[in-house]
Amino acid sequence: MKTRHLLIIFFVLASCSTQKKVAYHYGSFTDERDGHIYKTIKIGKQIWMAENLAYIFKPGPNHSESNYYKFGVDTAQICGRLYNFDALLQGAAPKGWHVPSDKEWHEMEDACPDPITALKIQYGGEYGIGKFMYFGQKAAFYTSTQDGFPIITRYINKGDHTIYTNKQGIGWQLSVRCVKDADPE
Repeated sequence: MKTRHLLIIFFVLASCSTQKKVAYHYGSFTDERDGHIYKTIKIGKQIWMAENLAYIFKPGPNHSESNYYKFGVDTAQICGRLYNFDALLQGAAPKGWHVPSDKEWHEMEDACPDPITALKIQYGGEYGIGKFMYFGQKAAFYTSTQDGFPIITRYINKGDHTIYTNKQGIGWQLSVRCVKDADPE
């Protein structure tokens, strides 16, 4: 009987020691365009924003300010802003940063056992078909990856620790997380 208990304890300890332990390295950077200080996190080889982009995007002469959803000031400070894909193409990401590809999302998920907690996900909802939806319930993010006309997006429902993949049109307004450009080797 004692041998069986010792074997069980050995297997439990062995399985615990093989679990992947990840140390999160938080930091910050200042967006030189507006002085906003963003929290960052290093996951694997990537450095991600640990909060949603909040830059007040100034569209070019051929584009309207409808490139982002105008939350109230307090809400924008908590949840960032929502951007359409056109804003991303025009450079909404800070210098030295970019909108992550679908592949970069997968790399981050593979390197991090709990990306929702590590990235400090904020549930800013989404804007589309003429209405604002799911604030406080859903976080939806653009990737830079296109699959034909739609864009591959990522979303998380509050209370669910799964990052889902979706495809949406370029007119939807979603949150943005940026990844720091890789240093040239």
